[in-house]
Amino acid sequence: GALMHFIGLSRDITPRKRIEREKSEIESQLRQSQKMEAIGQLSGGVAHDFNNLLTAILGYTALVKEETRGSEYVQEMLQEVEDAANRAATLTRQLLLFSRREAPVRHDVDLNHVVTDVCKMLRRLLGEHIALQLNLAAQPQVLHADAGMLDQIIVNLALNARDAMPRGGRLTISTRPVTFAVDTVGGTLSDSRKVNLLAEHLGHAAAFPPAHSSQFDALRRAGNFTCLTVRDDGDGMTADVIESIFVPFFTTKEAGRGTGLGLATVYGAVQVHEGWIEVESHPGQGSTFQVYLPRLPDTFDLEIRAPRGSMAKSGRGETLLLVEDEPLVRSATRRILEHSGYRVVECNSGAAALALWPANRDHIDLVITDMLMPGGVSGMNLIDQLSADRPELRFIMMSGYGSTLTEGRNTSYPTLYFLAKPFQRETLLAKVRAGLDEIPRV
Repeated sequence: GALMHFIGLSRDITPRKRIEREKSEIESQLRQSQKMEAIGQLSGGVAHDFNNLLTAILGYTALVKEETRGSEYVQEMLQEVEDAANRAATLTRQLLLFSRREAPVRHDVDLNHVVTDVCKMLRRLLGEHIALQLNLAAQPQVLHADAGMLDQIIVNLALNARDAMPRGGRLTISTRPVTFAVDTVGGTLSDSRKVNLLAEHLGHAAAFPPAHSSQFDALRRAGNFTCLTVRDDGDGMTADVIESIFVPFFTTKEAGRGTGLGLATVYGAVQVHEGWIEVESHPGQGSTFQVYLPRLPDTFDLEIRAPRGSMAKSGRGETLLLVEDEPLVRSATRRILEHSGYRVVECNSGAAALALWPANRDHIDLVITDMLMPGGVSGMNLIDQLSADRPELRFIMMSGYGSTLTEGRNTSYPTLYFLAKPFQRETLLAKVRAGLDEIPRV
């Protein structure tokens, strides 16, 4: 028979396939990052508008509480309204943190005090079926931190633990000092930690390391830390769930039960404070979250802060210029101030305030202005122009976007105070009194 010859040409396409796969993964990460950025922008905008509405709700609730002091029944209902508005404010704070609009406002605080304060509220939220146990370090655990963000970390971890124990159980919150002599990896900052601290967006893939305990060793670094531990004896998690728990909008709860923002918020707040989280969990054996935050030396003297909610002193007939474009916020704020003994001149824009200024400049004692206003004159523009005319004038800047946009300006404006919306009546009055009475900060 005839001989048949086959000539074959083979080429190894493995490298090409690998390159294509990597390219596809990078494109997918980029799309995810852009999506998270868009959601972040949207969240920030929603939170801003929502904070204006909550400012009005809290303002009018406080005013009606004053008018109805005789009726315990009405006071109880108004307290419910106030609690609901404050819970909504916590949600908007999460959205602002998530959209990276919220910069930390740091003070030296004792984490033990923060935990004790938060737990008074937590006992109500947790329900009868969950036993709450505190094991706090004997020494004060002093951190240079944003107390509001610490509240967020504790509350979100505690509520997460509550949801893992539908049949009840024990929730343990503890604090302890920890010192690491050297960084775990080769005595230097590991690349993974650098990436973690520099990750631009919470949605960026690099910002979410796998959450197995073994992976966390790379995050440990030399220094003094406080370890905040939140432990539950609930359902526990599988390894693949642990992988995703810090990703925004990831939730294992049924629709309507969870936003998937709680642990993403915790992660963001811990990252902002240059700490890290270690997670240990197994199905049926509960979960332990350990949050490590940089601690100040033990010898550090803690400033005594005024107790929260302490009543502010009233006005003594001083004249305040109030500049706010949102009518609901403007009227609620004006009424609170007038009710407390101040005279108020109001404007609905920065431009209107500038037009009104020459006739009023000599008898205005303090200016309260919103940050972002239509008409081409922002709060900062207004402050620039008015302080050029009267350098000693005091200002309070209000914003529903958190404190980020004024960061770094306070040094050049020792007479500028910041007030985040939504605010309690007491906070507004205390801030106004401080602005009028304090020697300008330098």
